[in-house]
Amino acid sequence: MKQILTLSIAIFSITIFGVKFLYMYQAGYQPEDLINYIKEENIQNLDVVFKFYEEMHENINISVNSEKPLYDIVLVDLIWIPELASKGLLYPLDGLIEKEYFNDIQDYILDQFKYNGKIWALPYLINIQHFYVNKEILKKAGFDHAPKTLEEMVEQAKIIKEKGILEYPIVDSWKNTEALTCEFTWLLGAFGGKYYDDNGNLKINSKEAIKALTFMKMLLDEKLINPMSLEFKENDVLDIFINGDAAFTTNWTYQSRYMEDSRYSKIVGKGDLEIIPVSEDIINQRPTVTVSGYQGLAILRNSNNIKESVDKIKMLTKKDFFKKFDYEIPSYKSMYVDYMKEKNYNYKKLLELENAINRPSLIKYNKFSEILRQYIIMTLKGLINPTEALNKVQKEIEENGLY
Repeated sequence: MKQILTLSIAIFSITIFGVKFLYMYQAGYQPEDLINYIKEENIQNLDVVFKFYEEMHENINISVNSEKPLYDIVLVDLIWIPELASKGLLYPLDGLIEKEYFNDIQDYILDQFKYNGKIWALPYLINIQHFYVNKEILKKAGFDHAPKTLEEMVEQAKIIKEKGILEYPIVDSWKNTEALTCEFTWLLGAFGGKYYDDNGNLKINSKEAIKALTFMKMLLDEKLINPMSLEFKENDVLDIFINGDAAFTTNWTYQSRYMEDSRYSKIVGKGDLEIIPVSEDIINQRPTVTVSGYQGLAILRNSNNIKESVDKIKMLTKKDFFKKFDYEIPSYKSMYVDYMKEKNYNYKKLLELENAINRPSLIKYNKFSEILRQYIIMTLKGLINPTEALNKVQKEIEENGLY
């Protein structure tokens, strides 16, 4: 992965003037993709600055509070929209971009970029998590299919472990970062849960949430998941999987690309993208779940290049772009039929997209996630039981007014 970042920096020469675009290294469309597209399309006067996810939010705040903005266009995570919009840090796009752009985007995606009835970013990366399986390891263990339920995954993992094929059949990113909240979110959905009760109140200590956290702790106790998952970021998980050292993992769409790239992967042709398994309790109602991680292109409120920024956003979101880099789900629903024809697993991506679980839409989302992750980690380390942990989360979010 480090080779990719080095390559991107080396081949890209930025301009001195023009629209400045803050983009993320770990986004599904990799830096080299964006660089090559800008060159091929001859997009002039567009500066691209690459930062890691952990730096993005801070850089947006620095730019919008500077006398002279550092950036015009920024890639924003859907979870930031309520905060950035409520603080007036973004420019609404409703009157700047034609309605046909928005009409061609699924409502359940576009809604995540709305706040107070306005659209604050144009969906760009339709990022969701997927289930990755090493078919060769399954075959060695005597299985001819990927697990459809979490319970079946556990049974397969136990046999893989008992046969000495792998010490830890499962790996995931459970480090105390936003990745952990994402993992907990899809697991919550896999047990039939959601973040809000039927009255629209944020409820974290539901029976489904307790089942999800109990399941995570069980995987550690049974030594079915690599204990280093508590320290792994998503790229670490990618490296472990494409090295052939895990049978199962969940990760973002970009892993499917590197899984089949012989420059990085030792399991070319041996890995597969499957739908995320759910609990036996809900398999008849819901075949799969995932967590949404959509990212959009927004314009900072203090930009002096509004019109030029809109033009650049339109160039970056042409259908040709999504056709060229078709390992990610395109933003436009009119492209879905052709997209499913491209690769035999793309229909699985769209099935998961239809079953995506969203994290709460909160102005103080970062505080919410911090509290939730704190008690998840305490549970996984055996310092507190799942029920007590989530009761404490519920109490703290109420005390902090995080509704």
